[in-house]
Amino acid sequence: MTNWTFALITPDGFLGGAFPQITRLIEQAGFDILVARPIVLDEETIRRLYISPHPRPSTGGDVLIPVELFADLYQITPGCLLILGRQQGDAINAMLRLKGHTRPELARPGTIRSIAENGFLNYSHCPDTPADRDRELAILTPDATNLQAIAESSNSDLTDLIGLPSLLDSAVVVGERNAISFPATAIRLLRRAIALLATHADEPTLTQLRTCRAALDTTATNLDDNNTSQARMSTVQDAIPQAARPLTVIASELGQPAIAEAVENLLFLFTTTGRPRGNVFPLALSPLERIVLDSHAHTHRL
Repeated sequence: MTNWTFALITPDGFLGGAFPQITRLIEQAGFDILVARPIVLDEETIRRLYISPHPRPSTGGDVLIPVELFADLYQITPGCLLILGRQQGDAINAMLRLKGHTRPELARPGTIRSIAENGFLNYSHCPDTPADRDRELAILTPDATNLQAIAESSNSDLTDLIGLPSLLDSAVVVGERNAISFPATAIRLLRRAIALLATHADEPTLTQLRTCRAALDTTATNLDDNNTSQARMSTVQDAIPQAARPLTVIASELGQPAIAEAVENLLFLFTTTGRPRGNVFPLALSPLERIVLDSHAHTHRL
């Protein structure tokens, strides 16, 4: 038996407003959500993930995967990678049962896919076997080994930094002021950077990350207390860089240069002259978030 697996909640789960219900079903089925992070997949990664070397028993055989459509879906908003632990029973088979049939009309009531739309917009993917789990997780993320170690130890001590609460605080938002707010977007992206770094960190470094996270949380609260654009930027102009600057050092020390570069490029946008956003893609940007950053940089160049 295996005591851990993963679930990939695809972007339609967020777009359809089903994510809270999906995570409730997962927790009610006896899983602990050890890691939850936004994830963006390109066409090549999707192809490698879904083109299985053997028939998939969970779907009754290979299914033609509309790779281009999946890639388009991830261009709307990120999906979510969940690392799931389970104290009793086989985690992989339990998650397969919970996922349900590929086609929602054939899925058993109470399964995730029973509340989905169709065989493409069906909210979720999970591996069929331990070998698939290890292979697919390595395709999805470069720190698969770290995530596996967290899962095998059932370590829930990092939930505040890498678990579901962290994801909800850093997820893409729509339909509110903070969806198009540059400082609010920056805070969400920096929270994602902290979550990524936490999977590599030792205890002293985790303490530093928690300090940065607490400072960002305080800044986010202060931001929400202001209404005008000028007042909001004035509130965070120094506070966000001060809270986040240690992350570039931490990322470099942990051997994560892409995250260090992403944070550095993000912080450059807080200078009075501004500059193009550069590389912030390790932080799983949505298209709207890219527009928010670019529009801020462009405004400073006017």
